[in-house]
Amino acid sequence: MKRLRRFALLSADAVRDGLRNRVGLFALGGALLVGLFADRCTGVSGGTFVLNGRPYDLTDGAKLVGPVLYGLCALLLVWVAGFLACDSLARPLSDGSAPLWLSRPVGRGTYALSRLAGCLGLGLGIAPALLGLAVFAADAWVVAALAMTLALVLPRVVALAAITLGMQLVVVANLFHLVADSSGGLLRAIERFGPPLGTALVYALSPWFSEGPAAAEWIDPVFRLLVWGGGASALLVLLFRRQELPA
Repeated sequence: MKRLRRFALLSADAVRDGLRNRVGLFALGGALLVGLFADRCTGVSGGTFVLNGRPYDLTDGAKLVGPVLYGLCALLLVWVAGFLACDSLARPLSDGSAPLWLSRPVGRGTYALSRLAGCLGLGLGIAPALLGLAVFAADAWVVAALAMTLALVLPRVVALAAITLGMQLVVVANLFHLVADSSGGLLRAIERFGPPLGTALVYALSPWFSEGPAAAEWIDPVFRLLVWGGGASALLVLLFRRQELPA
């Protein structure tokens, strides 16, 4: 019980640190506005127009715009989790506040994972869609764990740039494969072995505009998300335990 209480207190401290970050708060606010607009789109009904003699139903288009905006909102929040994670553990190490916590009966693994949980808590608080919450949480977990790990071995600006570029490459590779079903090349390798950030999100939102993927199609993306999230978290704890603390 004491360990859980310490973990909760440390996670709350990480959330407070994240709330002091104006850039992160601006991104969270933007994502919330996108989510509200997307919700309006999914509720549009009625109305048609004719172009070159062909009728078009506005309802069908609105139903597609809604999940697309929700997807963009989710990816923005995933990036916010990575942005906050780059600073959440590296900054306490640089300003000397981490050793103060670790001088108490707090293990390094508990401290690192609680900071990670705090970063995820900010984004999960305004998740873009309840049905996609599990996928969004897994995506944010992977990105935040990787960002926090990179920030231990690279300058924070470089770590943020790497995470931002990496997210773009992975999502483009996922979407390109879903649309074009590419058979080779760098994008295919990224889609096959990288974290399926975009693939899992499309699967979660697809029932809004189609029948959705079969249950068997979920096995691969779920397995890879768990492997990447668990592997990144384990590597984070391992590197933090070996980290030299400032005097």
